[in-house]
Amino acid sequence: MNRRTFLAASSGATIAGLAGCFGGDDGLPDVDEEDIVVEISVDNREFDPMKPEIEPGEAVRWNNDSDESYVLNTNDTYDETANWDLEYELEPGDSVAFLFEDAGYYAFHEEGQTALRMCGAVAVGEPADEMPELMCEGESGE
Repeated sequence: MNRRTFLAASSGATIAGLAGCFGGDDGLPDVDEEDIVVEISVDNREFDPMKPEIEPGEAVRWNNDSDESYVLNTNDTYDETANWDLEYELEPGDSVAFLFEDAGYYAFHEEGQTALRMCGAVAVGEPADEMPELMCEGESGE
């Protein structure tokens, strides 16, 4: 492999890796930096904040601030929450953003911890239903 081919290949790999942070080839919607209005810290086996509120057309970014890997996944166990598709492995120091276009509650959890121990939800706009109590908030998750 000559130098030019190597540089082209490595540049493409770098760009593809960065695209996963803000949408693109990983199947997530593209997210512009200015659309991100909430940063959720993933650390100490919890999400902080656990239940942020945003408006339609705004985005949330999850930042893995720990030294552990976490798999962020949608949680469709609640009737009051929207169906959406998110599954992303957050390595230490990694982040992923998601743009929410429609009003509703969007529940998520960490796959390895289960929805009983490590969960959250994004409230977008003014959903018709009330936000359900999350399993990790109540006595069942303690």
